[in-house]
Amino acid sequence: MDHLLGIRVHPGEVVIKGDKIALRTLAELLLTLSEPNTPSSFHFHLEASKGELTPDSVNLVFDHDEWDE
Repeated sequence: MDHLLGIRVHPGEVVIKGDKIALRTLAELLLTLSEPNTPSSFHFHLEASKGELTPDSVNLVFDHDEWDE
């Protein structure tokens, strides 16, 4: 994958770094989580070992709360 995100943890902060394509892809994934018709079981993982992040990144899991009724 040519457009990878880098995720680094520093004391007191997490840095997410990527080119425009990688950041837009992340935004689209986050928008999917925000849609009211997205199943409550839906979540996604980004893992360095699978080539989804730069090799020195920490892995991420994105999840969402169920919608208020």
